Amino acid sequence: RLAVDAEAFRGSVHGSSLRCTDCHAGYGEVPHPERKFASLEEYEASFREVVATMHRLAEVAAATDLVVSIKPHVNQAVFDSASARRFMGEVDPRRIGLNVDASHLLRAGEEPAAAVRALAPHVATARIRDAVRDVDGPGTVEQQIPGGGHVDMAALAAAIAALPRPRYAVLEIVGARDLPLDAVQRLVE
Repeated sequence: RLAVDAEAFRGSVHGSSLRCTDCHAGYGEVPHPERKFASLEEYEASFREVVATMHRLAEVAAATDLVVSIKPHVNQAVFDSASARRFMGEVDPRRIGLNVDASHLLRAGEEPAAAVRALAPHVATARIRDAVRDVDGPGTVEQQIPGGGHVDMAALAAAIAALPRPRYAVLEIVGARDLPLDAVQRLVE
């Protein structure tokens, strides 16, 4: 059973003060504009920039005893399990982990449960959003609810349950921000 804990949501940075674009600068549109790298050199420069940024964040994480997670994201420098494994080989795994999101793994052409199992040692946080193949962006609100898209949710849930680190998975629903909380609860039930 999925449930939205209204008090916890309102008390979190996501429900009280943080907007998506506070962390995802330059991505105000939904779906996000597709990013294409013009060359391998451009991709490598972007990858190096991400690694350098995460090295700086790892210092902050160490000082505050936190783990920072990065989500492999379609059309970005870290976008699938191969680029995520490469990335994790270049950062401090005690302070940097992965935020696996089934919808992005599916849109990157992977089978999400298999990708989660392959990335298991590096996973710090997990999202269970469903997705539809061959659609730009996350799809409709209904398609993001587990069971509304093409992700094998039983296999994904088993892969997430077997992970060594996260104690829970988060359901992120793009486009639900303007819905009343009770409407979101009805959708997930």
